[in-house]
Amino acid sequence: ANTTYNAATRQLSVTANATFMLPAQDEYRLNCFVVEDHVTGGSQYDESNYYSYQGSAVGGPLHPYYNQPSLIVGYDHRNVIRRVLGGAWGTSSSVANPAQAGTPYSYTYNYTLPAAYNANNVY
Repeated sequence: ANTTYNAATRQLSVTANATFMLPAQDEYRLNCFVVEDHVTGGSQYDESNYYSYQGSAVGGPLHPYYNQPSLIVGYDHRNVIRRVLGGAWGTSSSVANPAQAGTPYSYTYNYTLPAAYNANNVY
């Protein structure tokens, strides 16, 4: 993937590239996931802790979250998928059917990062 980002406009442009080593007879699609690391803030990101003071069936006192409360406020979520730019199934017709060996395929996605996203943690 080739990526450009304009911090002033928060405009992200990603070109996904693929080259097949062998011909492939089926429908293949390109896609791009916008992922943000270290997502916290607000009650919608608090984490329910089902390990809180639970017995040995879920690890007991040896589990790292055993001594934590049942609701962890300000939980640090890692690698959160924020947007799937090609939709759940990818971008239709972004790869020919059949895909030809040695033929490069590419598709460019443009997306404006919402203000709530920390651009320094997005990839």
